[in-house]
Amino acid sequence: MKTKNIGWTWLANRTSYNAKVRAHARGQTGVYAVRDSKTKEVLYVGESHTNRLWKTMLRHFQGQQSFANIGEWTHPSPETVQVKLWVTKTGDQAVELETEKVRQLAPHQVRGTADMPEDSRDDDEPAPF
Repeated sequence: MKTKNIGWTWLANRTSYNAKVRAHARGQTGVYAVRDSKTKEVLYVGESHTNRLWKTMLRHFQGQQSFANIGEWTHPSPETVQVKLWVTKTGDQAVELETEKVRQLAPHQVRGTADMPEDSRDDDEPAPF
């Protein structure tokens, strides 16, 4: 699957979001990965299959309380992470690519523990049912 992508780059500084990332993602369908800027640990992989890649990604940083209430991954500091984007032509491609990237990047979390690759869960964390 051929995609347009943007490599690991900063998402925000103390005053604004990265205009290059915003321009690349706005109105697009695709997949995003978020990693810690210092440790390089991949924290989350998600997708937008409805041409809202930028807005979907931002909700994890701006919708702290509402996302926490439904068990979605959130992060309080967009200035401490980097993002990587893959733009796809269709929503089906985004869903398929998200699965591939989750396997490849083994994020700390993706749509709740049940969707995490088994080998990325903590040993004391029970397998989801």
